[in-house]
Amino acid sequence: MLNIEQGRYEEALHFYQAKLRKPLDGHGLATTNFYLASIYEKLGEVEKQREHLEYVAANGNLLYIARVARDKLGLSDKNKATEDGQISGEII
Repeated sequence: MLNIEQGRYEEALHFYQAKLRKPLDGHGLATTNFYLASIYEKLGEVEKQREHLEYVAANGNLLYIARVARDKLGLSDKNKATEDGQISGEII
């Protein structure tokens, strides 16, 4: 997460993509996908962001990040997706 906070998105992207290729439990998969969604948001890649948010929303169960993902995707009353397909709000 440090690379994300420092604005080093490409480094963070490679780190989390590599992490997905390793065996992870459900929490690890949800968290990694959530960070990838955050990175893609910063890079302006909305479709890739959506793909990772959808994974978190569907598989994060009761994790807070799953609720945030559902909110960003408009799957709850709060933080609806905009009409032009953009995802509202910022993750991190």
